[in-house]
Amino acid sequence: MKMKCCFPISVLAFMALSCATGWAAGVTARLEDSSLSDDEKLERVENLIAQNPRDAEAFVSRGAIYESMRRIGDAFRDYSRAIEIDERCVSAYCRRASLERKVRLFKEALSDYAKAIELDPKNEVAYMGRAEVYEALAKYQLAIADYTQAISLPSRPVEAYMRRGKCRRLVADYASGAGDFLKATQLDPKSFEAFELLGRCQAQLGKLDDALASYSKAIELYPWHAESFQGRAEIHLARGKIKEAIDDSTDALGTAPFLVPAYVTRGLAHEKKKDYPRMAIDFSEAIRLDPGDVNNYIHRARANLAMGKLKEARGDAMTAVKLRPKNQLYREFLRKIDEAMSGGK
Repeated sequence: MKMKCCFPISVLAFMALSCATGWAAGVTARLEDSSLSDDEKLERVENLIAQNPRDAEAFVSRGAIYESMRRIGDAFRDYSRAIEIDERCVSAYCRRASLERKVRLFKEALSDYAKAIELDPKNEVAYMGRAEVYEALAKYQLAIADYTQAISLPSRPVEAYMRRGKCRRLVADYASGAGDFLKATQLDPKSFEAFELLGRCQAQLGKLDDALASYSKAIELYPWHAESFQGRAEIHLARGKIKEAIDDSTDALGTAPFLVPAYVTRGLAHEKKKDYPRMAIDFSEAIRLDPGDVNNYIHRARANLAMGKLKEARGDAMTAVKLRPKNQLYREFLRKIDEAMSGGK
């Protein structure tokens, strides 16, 4: 009996053996014992291959065990051997494509996933895998199409909605993305990530009340998720709730001290309070972590200018102009600093 779908390694390595002899069925039962080491599982599968060297699924099973052992070359050879034995072995195409995707052989992976889909048009794992390849290639519309196909099939709907929603965010389709993340929260009400991403889309759509509720739900589900605190801080800042924005940004940095947007949000909140020393500290940290973000030099320059540190302000403005020489706003800001340094003359 040939398998018509792709399974995770833990299932594939054992279910593929179910088509063998009664003796092999006993082997399968013993392989399902989680106390067995990979070496012991491998020995049993090799015994099965020795009994029937033309059993394609046995090679798929051994390849799956090799993957577990990080013997990627051996796994690839076994999946290819399974295809040589049986060119309609869907599981082998899926497993080989997964390996190809991991080592960035995207053209080969797309070919194998396409073959798996040709042989089994209702194989959701093949659609999901091919969509991930398209994502890696930044072909988001093609990825969205494949995730849509996966959603039309009976299994793994939450992951498909989540990944399709992420692709839709990347192409700025926030309304459709919000719909996907909302569906994901309905299917998995404990997914803090789904609520956080839903909040991101709602914020982009200007639905601040909804976004605030989504971020708060994500925090309730997982109080250590820095991005949820950061998202809520941005909403508070937009609404002029400065203390709340500072508190949430600080909580975000408590679990993710390298989260640059949290320093930016907190720095802007300090500016609203006219707390320029703390504003300068936050933007200094943002610059240290991400020296390529030009805006943060301008933010720190504003803080230094407000504190009368004209030399430091001019240095930051000069850096911004050097990084973006065609930006007229940066040049105008530098000119104003120069005027202040010259006493307005």
